[in-house]
Amino acid sequence: MRHHSFMRWASATMAALMFFQCTAPVAFAADDAILAESSIAVSSADSESVPADSDAGYIPEKSPENTSVDSSSNDAASSEPLTGDSSASSDLPEDASSNGSVESQPESDTDQISTSDEIIDSELAESSSENTDESAKSLYQDGKILIYTYDQLAEIGSGQTLTDASGLAVTDENGAEITYALDAQYAIAEDIELTDDMLQWQLPEGFAGSITPLAESSDDLTLYDAQSDTIYLYNPYQMTVLHGENPDTEPVMDGDAQAETFGSGQLIYPNGESEPYLTYSLNHRYILSRQFCSDTSVQPYSVVTDGKADGRDFPGQVIKELNGKTYILIGNEQQLRAIGTDAVVYGAIYQAYLRLGKWYVDNGTDGKPIVLYGGDADLTKDQNGRADFTFGEIRDTDKNLSVESGIYTRGKCGVDQKTGQPNPNLDIKDQTKQKYSANANYIIFRDIDLSSANWTPLTFRGTMIGAKLGGNAATDARLWENGQIIATDKPVISNVKVVQSGPLDVGKQMGVGFFSTLYDEASEDDVGISKGQVLVSNLRFENISVDNQSTTTKYDQTLVNGLVTGLSQVLGSVVDLLAWLLTFGSVDAGLRKTLTDVLDARKKDPTALATGAFAGRIIGNTVVSNCELAGNVSVTSPNNYTAGFVGYIEGKTQYDGLSKALGGVATLLANILNVIPGLGLGDLITILLGGVIDVSKLIPTAYINAKIVNCHVEGLKSTIGTESKDFAGGFAGMQAGAIIENCTVTNSSLNVVGKNFVGGFVGLSRDSTIKGVLKDLGVVVNNLPNMKPESLLLNCRLDNTSIKVNGASYAGGFAGGLANSSTVNCSATAGESLAVHATGMNAGGFAGIATLGWAANLGKTDSKDSDLLGSVVSLVEGLLSQNPGEVSSLLSLAGVNPSYILGCTINAPLTVTGTDFVGGITGRGDGVTIAPSNAENLGKISYWKRGVYKAEETAAQPVSVTGLKIISGHDYTGGIAGSLGTASVSGLLNDTAGIASYLGFTVDSVTLTGYESGFTVEGWERVGGGFGDAIGGTINNVSINKLRSVEGKNYAGGFIGLSGPGELVGTSGGLTVNLLGLNYLLTLNKLLSIGQYVQVTIKDANVNGIDKDGFTVEATEKREANSVLDYTAAGFIARSNSTKIENSHVTNLKSVTAANDGGYAAGFVAISKTGGLAEVGEDSTQVKSLIEANGLVTAISYLIPSYTNCTVSYVNGGSVTGDVAGGFTADFQSGTVDNSSREANDFYAVYNLDVVNGQSYAGGFAGRAYSGALADASKGISTQQLKEQGLALAAHLQTISQERKFNLTEYQTNGQPLASTGICAVDAVLQLMYQRALQEQIGYTLRITENIKTTAMQSLSEEDFSHLLADLIENAFIAMSDVPDKKILINLGRIGNHLSVEISDNGQPFLPEIFQDFGLKPHTTHAENGGSGIGLMDIWKLKKKYRASLVITEYAPGTYSYTKQISLIFDAKKHYIIQTYRRRELGQIRFRDDLYIFPC
Repeated sequence: MRHHSFMRWASATMAALMFFQCTAPVAFAADDAILAESSIAVSSADSESVPADSDAGYIPEKSPENTSVDSSSNDAASSEPLTGDSSASSDLPEDASSNGSVESQPESDTDQISTSDEIIDSELAESSSENTDESAKSLYQDGKILIYTYDQLAEIGSGQTLTDASGLAVTDENGAEITYALDAQYAIAEDIELTDDMLQWQLPEGFAGSITPLAESSDDLTLYDAQSDTIYLYNPYQMTVLHGENPDTEPVMDGDAQAETFGSGQLIYPNGESEPYLTYSLNHRYILSRQFCSDTSVQPYSVVTDGKADGRDFPGQVIKELNGKTYILIGNEQQLRAIGTDAVVYGAIYQAYLRLGKWYVDNGTDGKPIVLYGGDADLTKDQNGRADFTFGEIRDTDKNLSVESGIYTRGKCGVDQKTGQPNPNLDIKDQTKQKYSANANYIIFRDIDLSSANWTPLTFRGTMIGAKLGGNAATDARLWENGQIIATDKPVISNVKVVQSGPLDVGKQMGVGFFSTLYDEASEDDVGISKGQVLVSNLRFENISVDNQSTTTKYDQTLVNGLVTGLSQVLGSVVDLLAWLLTFGSVDAGLRKTLTDVLDARKKDPTALATGAFAGRIIGNTVVSNCELAGNVSVTSPNNYTAGFVGYIEGKTQYDGLSKALGGVATLLANILNVIPGLGLGDLITILLGGVIDVSKLIPTAYINAKIVNCHVEGLKSTIGTESKDFAGGFAGMQAGAIIENCTVTNSSLNVVGKNFVGGFVGLSRDSTIKGVLKDLGVVVNNLPNMKPESLLLNCRLDNTSIKVNGASYAGGFAGGLANSSTVNCSATAGESLAVHATGMNAGGFAGIATLGWAANLGKTDSKDSDLLGSVVSLVEGLLSQNPGEVSSLLSLAGVNPSYILGCTINAPLTVTGTDFVGGITGRGDGVTIAPSNAENLGKISYWKRGVYKAEETAAQPVSVTGLKIISGHDYTGGIAGSLGTASVSGLLNDTAGIASYLGFTVDSVTLTGYESGFTVEGWERVGGGFGDAIGGTINNVSINKLRSVEGKNYAGGFIGLSGPGELVGTSGGLTVNLLGLNYLLTLNKLLSIGQYVQVTIKDANVNGIDKDGFTVEATEKREANSVLDYTAAGFIARSNSTKIENSHVTNLKSVTAANDGGYAAGFVAISKTGGLAEVGEDSTQVKSLIEANGLVTAISYLIPSYTNCTVSYVNGGSVTGDVAGGFTADFQSGTVDNSSREANDFYAVYNLDVVNGQSYAGGFAGRAYSGALADASKGISTQQLKEQGLALAAHLQTISQERKFNLTEYQTNGQPLASTGICAVDAVLQLMYQRALQEQIGYTLRITENIKTTAMQSLSEEDFSHLLADLIENAFIAMSDVPDKKILINLGRIGNHLSVEISDNGQPFLPEIFQDFGLKPHTTHAENGGSGIGLMDIWKLKKKYRASLVITEYAPGTYSYTKQISLIFDAKKHYIIQTYRRRELGQIRFRDDLYIFPC
């Protein structure tokens, strides 16, 4: 409720006029002294009684005993005459004595003022003392009905007859019966206690009589008796307050006893001013006084009746106390511009005069008090009702304006800011005790136009709240109630123009905007913690332009000189303790150096020129809420950190106990922090770590997030950012360890440009890098709930006509980069277009990149020894054993935590272009989670995990992109993401590998829908309708819709270009997880436990082409001369390495095309293989370490790909074309296909395929499938008729006359180590086959020439070499299945300068038809032992690919220990030769024209 005020007086008056109309008002004289000396006293009443059966018989036996509080009157003010000209004008307090001071009156020992009780009517007193007979009680006197009890009160206006003790009617002097009439005259004969419902008593409707005392009242009335806690009621205004909604909030003023002074005077403090003041709470005892008068013609005394209150307690009010905090009320431009100047705050100023030693408010000839100043908030006549004033200029006193005598001394007095009453004894300098300081509290309650001059950015660290009455608010509407601000309309600050030119002076400001910097102060008790929260709330800015032209910074040395002097005075003797500062042998020099260091650091701070329309910088324990920028909003700056709302926002780390660690310098540092504008704790820490304090003393205990909530930018007109600078965003340039919630950029043609980290909403959202050391595990666990250094974007939205984002690298439609940051339920919507373009890498429709924390990845070059990363790693193992659930929270402090994109959406005609890493949602993601905002996923984010937000209060929604048109890049290009991978950092995999589980990426419940005509993804390598590549993670419930085409040079897939395990690098001691350049050694026998985290699993994923026309996939590149590269394209996944896919389907596929030479094309998967281990080595030592590790074979089983319930459906005329082509798969080297879960008679994998064109291999299901690769669907998989085209069969016989010139080194199998080629994949296969030979009891001999690696690598690829050996050795094993004494010889060497691969075995000889059909169609003589003939097909394929010569030698039985030998010589001659003892037998069949047979 509004109180102490004109408004309370007004409301009480209106109510009183309604309920207490008096037809016969009684006038009472009122001395002026009442205004200043209302008294509070206690009166006693004689005990009287009346017959019980009379109308007055309800009076109690004994009246309430009111014990008088012993309280003497205030001492009179000094009345000693002034010297000099008594008529001269002067300010208070100078007018009270010869030197101009007013003597203050001594305070009473109690809060109540009492005087002698002289208020009893003499006639009534005599009657009471002389008559002891109750029946003699008078019921009617002097024409008035006397009221003794509440029951009589209730009869007023009832019309009932007044009766005496005997029940007879009481008559008047004319003999007429007296009734309780509506127009009768009444008097309260005895004080009546009102309890419970009695307190709601009011006169009846239509009452035209009056209630007046029997005798004239004294000026000294008892208002409150402290001993009995009794409030006396004298007038209808008091009753009205009691009848109000919240009487317990309405203060009792010491002028309330008199109607004309009701609502004025001083507050009453029954228990001293440190305790609450007295209110009309119903908990008190109330007495309806015998001096009660219902007259409302006498209105309450109020000086401030002119002007506009505008929701305040009274016009002219400039301060308001709410919940113990004093607010300065801002109502005009002048006040707003004064903030930060430390100018004194003035309320209204009145002229006063001194009469007989007492000050009085001076009235003018118009009968109103003389106003010398309308108050800072009410400068215009329209506001103050009197005249126009100039801000801060108080007019001189003028006796000629007064109706009082000119002989009186004049002075100036202020208005009591609680009551609104001018207080003639109030010094104008003491009326507010407030200054317009940067750390004060403000309420802006009016619209303010700043068009008169440019605005100087405000450095602010206090509270600023907008609270304005709405346009339709009632005249008595209020800004606050019950100690809380209730007005919700935002005051409008309009026509703001900021022009920053020349070098920016960091001694005055940091950052450019309406606010330069918002930041919290350091606590004086402990410099490491915040003094309190900074708040700016509920403001609207219309037409704001911020033009930062500065590109350099400076500071004025005179600032240092002034600060040295000022701080020395502030600190006093503490300065003597600063021995560490005494660089020149004096305290002054030490302070000077420290301040110079501070300003030097600030001068170099990259955020010093940060620019935003609202604020350049928001730092530390700061909250900005419910602020809007609208109209024409413009922000220009040639610097880093530029945005529509704020250029840079960062929270702060708290260091409890830092003052203790610093010793005596703490007070100095706190003062330095608080005296230099914009200087924060982070600046101090930087300086301290420069040599003042050892990092070991810097122990972080909490992190406070800066926060922006419900803030909006509308109508952004300018281009944000500049092409050569970093960190530009439509809302924020950089967000570090901060929260931005429910914020928007809308109704704009948004255009954001920059170099690195450019986003439609935020340039970079990252975690804050915490400085210091964590040592004690117990302390860490206790403080983890308070440590949340990651950033959060929650329910933030872009909704604009168009959105354009252009940068060099890290460009995103919503965020340029996310580093240990979470975006939850954020969206980007554009009616016309959303276009993201990067001339370099990492471009995404939503985020350019989503990765680990800044120090752990993108900013690791900025990493310092003082960062937490090192100490955190040392605590991981202990935390794993004590509290494993907190490991991720601990690692997050050091930035080792992925980013989350939960429930985010894009709805716009979307185009994303760049070079590498280009995607519809993100260009690149390291361990990122892209998933719904459900409780499970939210629980992984610290803000939900720690209860800052609740999952049940967060809307759960999936991730979607609607309207995608084009994704175009070079390598790693995808409709959803260019590349997703596993994230890892040094020291994070302990021996159990227990904390690797959260490092893999997750994609769940994502829907991508193209534009009406479909969408296209185009790039170079690793190009996919969903993902360019995916390495180490899970993909679930993803739908790709309206796909038109995918085109790339290589690895082009309808869903994924390339999928496989994480990057595994062998070392001499084991295996290393190494994605970010920070290695952790993990022995290979531990691979089993992390295998599930490095493979890729896909479930419930679908790719749907546009209706009717379907979609196309093409790998456009073809082999050049002597190239051995494979080029792959597929409807779902171009190349699958160790990928497990389930319930995934391709529909509306039109065609898949790859080159006729080296091109692999398929409807679902082009190449399926086991990835990872066979290809990770770089040298022989790595291979050797892998081979020697335990558990290798078991670990590999984790990496075998599988396809369960997977299908591909073509549109009419669907086709697959390539060198190797298949309806489902082109080259199935490894894996299983199982469609047995499908309904009966629907186990098909391929539907509606029309044609397969394969230059070398073609198949309705598979172009080529290797031995060991499984296709199992219980009842079979349907395939189309095999079509083979274009097998070029030409050969020319040449005699091999060269002798083999090499030195053989033979290693037998009896416990000696195997020889090594130095080629990792080849050696891994040889090791694998050796293990198998041991199991099957096969004699295994390996011979390798020296230095074969160079020759081999010049002859064929590592992958093909390993595949060739695997096929040759596997075929030999199968051929020997029925031989009792099995043995094999593997001979790897050179013939001349050409690689030679020879495999000899003692198995069964080849059938003649095998020689005839070698390479043309599969044959096997050992189907019962697993032979399929596919291995021979593969061997021929590699022969053809590398133009090698194939020589098969057969030995006559008994002539040699082996029966046959297959040799491939990579001599580019393409021979096909058989040397055999069966030449005559073989000559009886039809031979091919490329085959030559020689006798052996």
